[in-house]
Order: sequence, then structure tokens, then C-alpha cells
Amino acid sequence: MIGTNRRMPCGTAFALTVCGLLLISAKASAAGGTCPSTVNYLNTTTNTLVTLSSLGITKCYYISAAGADTNNGTSESTPWLHAPGMASCSGVCGSTTPVAGEGFIFRGGDTWHEGNSSLSPYSAPQSCDAVTCSWYIQWSGSAGSPIYFGIDPTWYSGSSWARPILTRDNALSSTFVSSCSYDDSSITRIQIVANYVTLDNFDIQGACWASLPSNQSGDIWEYGTHITISNSYFHGWSTKHQYGNAYDHHVNILGYSSYPTYNVTVRDVFDGSDSSHDVGGSANCTPVVNTGSPCNSGFAMYFDAYDVHQCVFRYLSNGIIATDRTTTHDNLFEYLYNSFDDYTHPNVVEDSGNMAGVANYFYNNIIRNTNQNVTFWPQFDQAEYFFNNVFFNTNGGANCILQSPVSSGSHPVAYIYNNTLDVSNGGCSIDFTPGNAATPSYVGTANFENNHFIGYGGSSLSSVYTCPSPSSCTINDNGYEIFQSEAKANAQGYTSSNNYQPAAGGATVGAGANLTSSCSIFSPDSALCSGTSMGVSENSGSGGQVASYPAIPLVARPTSSAWDAGAYLLVATTPNPPTNVTAEPH
Repeated sequence: MIGTNRRMPCGTAFALTVCGLLLISAKASAAGGTCPSTVNYLNTTTNTLVTLSSLGITKCYYISAAGADTNNGTSESTPWLHAPGMASCSGVCGSTTPVAGEGFIFRGGDTWHEGNSSLSPYSAPQSCDAVTCSWYIQWSGSAGSPIYFGIDPTWYSGSSWARPILTRDNALSSTFVSSCSYDDSSITRIQIVANYVTLDNFDIQGACWASLPSNQSGDIWEYGTHITISNSYFHGWSTKHQYGNAYDHHVNILGYSSYPTYNVTVRDVFDGSDSSHDVGGSANCTPVVNTGSPCNSGFAMYFDAYDVHQCVFRYLSNGIIATDRTTTHDNLFEYLYNSFDDYTHPNVVEDSGNMAGVANYFYNNIIRNTNQNVTFWPQFDQAEYFFNNVFFNTNGGANCILQSPVSSGSHPVAYIYNNTLDVSNGGCSIDFTPGNAATPSYVGTANFENNHFIGYGGSSLSSVYTCPSPSSCTINDNGYEIFQSEAKANAQGYTSSNNYQPAAGGATVGAGANLTSSCSIFSPDSALCSGTSMGVSENSGSGGQVASYPAIPLVARPTSSAWDAGAYLLVATTPNPPTNVTAEPH
């Protein structure tokens, strides 16, 4: 695991706000220009697309590869070459201090270089807070008036819009490399020591590490609260494969161990398909925990994952390891395999501790085609709401879904409703036994209802979960569970090719209990009733590797008639079958 020893800027996490205010007073800010009205930014509270002005962004500056820092920066015709916080920012750019309510607009398709100093524009390494970084963002916005670093979709170089690129200038390589042109082992590319800051729509690529990275090595280090990273594309990292030397500790988004952060990661793509990885059985995948399986490099998120939604995680050695994860919904996790170094603990989603007294929400996620030590390992002491999720081909075995309390004195309650879980290829047990010697036993209550269990070889919950003893955990089966063999499910149209969605006549259709009265309890957005809001799509024009991905259809469940069991509601007509169906012949 990555170490946790970090110096708190200005002394404590509480001082972040004070530090931000002191930094603002260091220089006077010039008057910004008019902001673009074409930015359809996602309001993460209402999940609607809005203009910058409705977010409290009222003045903007502009940055372009064709600009000059001596320009006033107040329009797309007079842009700067760099952004405030880049070491090379000088002139008017260097004398301007960002303040709450200001936006900094990068021209789409342009590239800012962080490794090769002969290329322009160049963002030189500099001394930041306890690290070396290329871009140091140290100015805070405020509630209702953040500081925005992002784009105008109508302003771009080239024939069509593409994200502005931040690159370390290492060549993209899908195999392990013999050396790095520009070593990132001790560099944090972007450090944010501030509150209420948004980074939106960047293409972040070209990292490479040739030796054991430091604790702070990565693409973005969030050292503040109410930070939003949105619509960005993390990819194209590489590493020198040398077991015992180049460990797999490079992280796309790194947080700090204090919480809560209230930070949001939304509509981002973490895709290592063009990064260092290898097929099973090759020399670069040995040794690995699961010998013969493929291996990957690269972490997506570590420490800080307070609210993660509508994101894609693929071809990584680790998806999320968090200390403050609270809400994780509408995400796709796929092709996550063990790390090449056999040192880092591989996980799809793991809580390495969690916030006491806070509910845990995990819903509308698809986890498929993974092979990791741990698939999903929450730690919580209040209620956990686990619903509308699809798990298949996870090879997670007993570590597929590990339910753990934060501490031995916790008595958590889990609600496991309307999920579709397929046990094929390695299994997917829901396990209430301790995950390791440091993890307390689960002493709490787990409630099950409306789930679709495929391939478990039984017709009751006893085939689905493991508990160390009846006295340690209480299991409530509220009924309306559907059990099927793989063959029976496939014959009715539930297959991996459609993420086990139902077809007309399928056993889950109309076979669930109506839980309308519980929807506002299960999540603030009532997603148990309203379905999902998955919304990420990638194409070549925006620099993405993912053309699209199938989502759980956004269909509201009926308010009075029977629901479908499992994660889905059939889009077609849904007849009312007999209620409380518990099993189907295998």
C-alpha cells in the first residue's frame, strides 16, 4: 500500500481555507473578460447541464498555444500562453491572481508540455507544497463561486474540438519500456492546495516512472475540499518493468488521508488500454498474485474518492482505494487486473478505512471482466445502500463483495436490493467474514430483497453469502429473490453481451416487490426508483479510447405495480406476475 506520511500545508487541513484566503491577498487580480455561454457544465448537485454563470463563474481569462503572457487574457483573441500556477506564467498572466467566481478557459486541441522544454507552451517543474509539480493551483473559490479551469467547446485548434492536452512528453506505450524520456517517479503533475476548484475536460497523458515512485507521485494531488475533477481523460502512462525496482504506485488522482473532503470525480475516464500492460503468462506478468492472468499498471484513485459517479475505469491495476468514499454510482469498472509488481494490493474498489457516522452508497455500477484480489470491499459503521448493481465475470471468489465494519464497536446495517450478480468465472460471494487479521468481524444486519442471483447452485440466500457464525451477523431475506442457473438465464436472454438485462418473459420481469416508499431513503437522488444516469461516452474527437459503453437503461420503476427483480426494469411492457417468487428450476 502507498504510505500515508504527508505534510499538511500551513499546519492542518483546517488551515486550507485560511491559506487560500491569505494567498488571494498576495497580488491584485485584473478584471477578467466575459465567460463563454456555450459551456454546458454538469452541475454535480442537480445532475443537469448548466452554463458557467449559473455556477457563479462571472469573469473569464483565456489560454492558448498561440497566446502570449503579455496579452490581457480577457478574450479568445487575446489569450495567454500559460495559466496562473504554471512556473512559466509571466507578464500579465504572472501578475494575475485567481479569485472566487473566475474561469480560466483553455483552447481545445492545444498541448501544454511538462517534460520537453524545447516545445511550447512549456510548463516547467517547480517547487510546490512538499512536492515538485508542473502546475500549482493554490487559490480557493467559495461555495457558489468556485474557480473554474476548463474549456469552451466552440474554441479549438484543428478541424474539430478535442480536449486541451497536458502531457509529460513520454511516448505512449501499451507495453513496458526500457527507460523513460522524462521520469515522473518524484513528480506530482498538478497540485491543488485550495478549496472550491474545478478542473474540467483535460486530456492528461504521457507519464512514465522508471523507479519506485514517491508517495505523492501522480497526475493530480487534491489537497483541499470541494474540488471537482470532471470530464477528463487519464491515459497513456508507461513504466519500466523491473520487479523490486519500479513499483506500481503512480496514481491519476491522489488525495490526502484527512476527511471529509466533499470532492467530486464525475464523468472522467481512467483508461490504461494505451498504457503499460501485458497478457497473462508473459515475463512481464511474473510474478503476479494470479499467475497466468493479464497484468496492468496504474492506479486511478487513492485516498480521496468522496463522490465518484458516471466514470469509466478500465485497464488498471487498481480502481479506487479510499479513506473517505461515501457515494459511488453510475460507473463502469472493467478489465482491471493484478499489478505487474506483485507488491501493490489490487482492488476494484476498496475502503482503506472510512468516515464514521456517514452512510455508504454504492449503486447503478457495472463491474465486469475483472480479475483482482478484491472486487468490492466497503467499510462502514452506519447504513450501506447497495442497489441496482451488476457484477459478472469478476473472478472475485470469496473476495468479490466483502462487508466490513469500520471498527469492532460498529453495528452496521446493509441493504442489498435489486442487484444482478452472476457467479460464473471465479465466483462472487457476499462475504461477512473478516477480510484480514486487521478487519473486525461483521456484527450487524444485512437485508436482501429483489435480487437476481445467477449460477449460485441454490435457491436460497445461504448459497450467496458467508457469515462466520449466526451470532455475528443477522441476515434478513425479505423475499422476491430470483435464482437461476447460467444456462437457464442465458436461455431467457440474460447474457454477458447485454449485461444480463431482461427480455420479455424473463424470470425477473414483474417478479419484485414495489419499494417506492424506500427510494428517498436509499439515496438522495432516489435512484432506486428512477434508474440510472450513466452518461460518459468517448469518441476519437474528444481523445477517448472508449467509443461508448452500455448503461443500465434510465427507466423509472412503477409507483404502484410490481417491480422487476434485479438491477433492471424491462423497457417494454411489464405484466404483473405472481409475487414473492423465490426460485426457478435449474
